[in-house]
Amino acid sequence: MNRWGAVATVTLGACVVVGAPLAGMALAERDDSGGASLASAPATPSASAGEAAIANDFIGLLLPPQMANLSPRIEETVLALPVKVGGAVHKGEVVVAFDQRMPKRELMVAEAQRREMGAEAAVARSALAAARTKAARRAATVDVGGETVPLVSGEESAQARFDVDSAEAKLASAAARIAEISGKIEQLQLALDENELRAPFDGVVSAIDLEPGMTAHVGDVVARVVGGRGMRARIAIPEEASALLLAAHRARLVIDGRVLFMPLEQIPPEPEPASRTFLVEGNVEDFERICGDRCGDLTGRTVRASLITADAGTAP
Repeated sequence: MNRWGAVATVTLGACVVVGAPLAGMALAERDDSGGASLASAPATPSASAGEAAIANDFIGLLLPPQMANLSPRIEETVLALPVKVGGAVHKGEVVVAFDQRMPKRELMVAEAQRREMGAEAAVARSALAAARTKAARRAATVDVGGETVPLVSGEESAQARFDVDSAEAKLASAAARIAEISGKIEQLQLALDENELRAPFDGVVSAIDLEPGMTAHVGDVVARVVGGRGMRARIAIPEEASALLLAAHRARLVIDGRVLFMPLEQIPPEPEPASRTFLVEGNVEDFERICGDRCGDLTGRTVRASLITADAGTAP
């Protein structure tokens, strides 16, 4: 494989993990805004010059220091969105409000079902008690001339035992159904108590995926809140560069022609199975130089990244 073929391979591996916004980024000798060439980034001593330029040129993604995806506990209909995308929110402020009419109806139905099953369970308990009493009578015997003789036939005695087993099964079924309905009622009550999705911290609403009147299913991300002061970055390192990653302690990031550095804080022990890449994260140092108090505006931006090894001697 020639040099540019290898570059395309590394780029594709990084794009699969970092996301679609990276798919169109071409790896060039210099970044789009005239930044320093990453081809001269430090490399492992054992690699040739061409291999070093390819192996130590990666794509990264800027992330907020805090991010929360807001999802409902039960299926609900969006009633209102008090905050628009890009709007600032304080901790505890309502981001999404749900229509409570449907959960309230479901709660009423579930409570009625539990009462009905409670009545069935009471009938089953009475039937079980009667069956046990009858079975005890059918099991009675008398002593005739020193010989124990049952009062009823074996068939009647077996039927009595069968009636006991049947009554026990009906009672157990009713109890299980009551437990199931009770769990649903508890979930509905919790959802009604939390009929709004609120911001878990001060930040900005970065995404809202539904509109009023649309249904939000359990696990659906209805809104996303990002916040906190600072900036994080995630870099996709191909598996073939694992030796370089092992020797590295920091990363060099280039964005808009400016250079920043990021200590490697979170290094997974194994690559992602699908893309065979390591997703490395860390807090960006000296971020105020490029964004100040508006670092949230850079969320989702891509950066060029290279790794700095302890023996490279290029760290400031």
